[in-house]
Amino acid sequence: MKKTLLCLIWLLCTAVLANATEPTVPKKNSVTADANNVMSSHMLMGLNNSLNNFRLKEQLLESIIAPDLMLDLEEQVSQEAGDDRKLASGLMNFLDSHSDQVKEDLTRNDLVVLPVGLKKKIGDNSTVTLGILKAEFHPTYAELTVFIRLTTPVNSKNSTIKERDLFFGVEGIKITKQGGMSAAGFKAVLLGDYLIPYNEWTVKLKGGIDKSIEPVVHDANRCYIEWNCGEFKEINLAADIVIPRSKLLPCDAAGNVIPAIHGVNPLSALLAGKVNGYYISIYKDEETFYTNITSDTVYKQQVIDAILGKNIDLMIPNMDAAKEGSWIMTLTLNTKMLKKMISKLNPKKVIPVHYGTFEHYVEPLEKIKNLKEERITLLGLGETYQL
Repeated sequence: MKKTLLCLIWLLCTAVLANATEPTVPKKNSVTADANNVMSSHMLMGLNNSLNNFRLKEQLLESIIAPDLMLDLEEQVSQEAGDDRKLASGLMNFLDSHSDQVKEDLTRNDLVVLPVGLKKKIGDNSTVTLGILKAEFHPTYAELTVFIRLTTPVNSKNSTIKERDLFFGVEGIKITKQGGMSAAGFKAVLLGDYLIPYNEWTVKLKGGIDKSIEPVVHDANRCYIEWNCGEFKEINLAADIVIPRSKLLPCDAAGNVIPAIHGVNPLSALLAGKVNGYYISIYKDEETFYTNITSDTVYKQQVIDAILGKNIDLMIPNMDAAKEGSWIMTLTLNTKMLKKMISKLNPKKVIPVHYGTFEHYVEPLEKIKNLKEERITLLGLGETYQL
């Protein structure tokens, strides 16, 4: 609104100034200018200068204060995923109002009349509803299009919404005459992204572009539900936690940003984008746990200087020497850099991440193992570590 108003005033000023400064033919024998025109010109020029100064200050502020990602946070939902959500919602509404079509287990004979579904209670008053929208029959099996709704309670006194639905989908699931759904194991991908707001941050659950996506085990890019032996087995979560800069800033106690330099080549680092590291203090009772997250950086002295001498209970370095050996040059830490960083910063525990998932991560995991550093713990996909 402020910018719109400024633009409107500026346009008006420009228009009036154009009229005010237009040459006029003086009256015969006249040696004095029109006082009203002079006053109007001076006033408008002053107003125009003020507006220009204001816009300059506003631009400077925008260059100093980083934009808050919460302001433009959006779900990424493709047209296909949006269409699948509508199909899934309609299917679940039908099953909710036709309890006779919700079974304990599903066999091939139950597919004569569709839609049909299953409903299971899990954990904290959550419900998983599986619905079959379409079936294609073959001599020895049927091929199904399946949607799943995960309904979870919203435990917030301030929310008018008491339940939240997440929709998942998959197609091409085979069910045999002998086995039924109890023998069918599959993964159904989350249909597009979902934003789940909390009091001071937002969780962005990452989904697939449509139900044809085949998630891999412990998929880092998509959420999915795994169904096996007629039961809900587990949910894989792939999410971003977005915290507004009004609550969390990537800086030290003095307000200095913890640097991260995304490449040994300055040009590559510039093109790779601006990043920063984190030094996080976690308080519980009278104990404080200090964590350093390097983010995407290489070994540079200014990165070391920013946290040199600080207590580091846990270091989480981004590894795998991304793009090393290419013309772009190394974008993230390699083993040699990590060894040097550990020597300088002396963390008590090191859990490397950012390796083995993309083709431009080029350094073999064996190199980290060969360091034989007791403080390093390597985790596989899906593994956890209790500190």
